[in-house]
Amino acid sequence: MFPIYIPSKGRAACLKTAALLNADCLDYSVVVEPQEAEAYQDYPILVLPEDNQGLAYSRQFIKFHSKSQGEKWHWQLDDDINRFLLRFPGVPVKHVSASEALGHVEHNVLRYSNVGQAGMNQNSWPSSADIKWNNLPVQAVLNNNATASRYRSLEPFEDLDYTLQVLDEGFCTMLFDRLRTDTPKTGSNEGGLNKVYKNWSHMHRSMSAIIKAFPGLSMNYDAKGWHLKKNRIFSTFKQKPILISK
Repeated sequence: MFPIYIPSKGRAACLKTAALLNADCLDYSVVVEPQEAEAYQDYPILVLPEDNQGLAYSRQFIKFHSKSQGEKWHWQLDDDINRFLLRFPGVPVKHVSASEALGHVEHNVLRYSNVGQAGMNQNSWPSSADIKWNNLPVQAVLNNNATASRYRSLEPFEDLDYTLQVLDEGFCTMLFDRLRTDTPKTGSNEGGLNKVYKNWSHMHRSMSAIIKAFPGLSMNYDAKGWHLKKNRIFSTFKQKPILISK
C-alpha cells in the first residue's frame, strides 16, 4: 500500500477515516497543526510547521514531505469517511474494506505510465462507468509525486485546482466511479472546512481566482449564495492513458 496521509483539523474526537484504516491494520499519518498535536496524540501524527494556514497548505506540505521521503505516490484521504462502497446500477450497494478500495485503485493505476492522479467518487448519484478518464477524484485521492502541480490557497476548491493543473501538465487522471466514499454532507459537521463553506466572501474570492486560472469555469449567484460551475471543462482534456506493455 502506498503511504497514506489524512489532513485533519478539529476532529480528533471523531476521526472516522482512521477507524477504517485501523480495522485493516493499515499504516497512516494524520497531519495536524501544532496547536492540535496534543488533541490527536492517540493517532500517528505528522505535525505541520505552522498553525491556521489552511487545507491547501496542509495538502502541499504532505506532497512535499512525501517526495522528500522518496515516495513515488501518496494517498490523501479526507478525515470524515464513514465507509467505502462499491456501487453498480440496479444492484445493492456493497461495503468494501479500506484495503480493498485503496488496493483496487493502486493495482489499476500502475498499469499505466501517464497517470498523475487517481481516486474515488463521492456517493451522490448512480455510477455510470468503471473508470472516468480525465475527471475529478475526491475525498480519497492518490497523487503521483512526479507531477509539478501544487495545492494553492483556493479552499474549498484547492482539490479541483490541483486536478486541473495535473491535466494541464498532460497527465491523465482516473476517477474510479464504481468506488465511492460515504461522508457527511458537505459543510454539515464541525471542523475541517466547515467555516470556509459559510464564508461567502471567501468563497467568491476563491471562485474568482480559480476561474482566472482556468477560464473554462464560471460562477453564478442565487438565493443560496455563490456556486462554481465546471461547464464540462474536463471534456476539454483529450490526452489518452498509455498502457504499460508487459
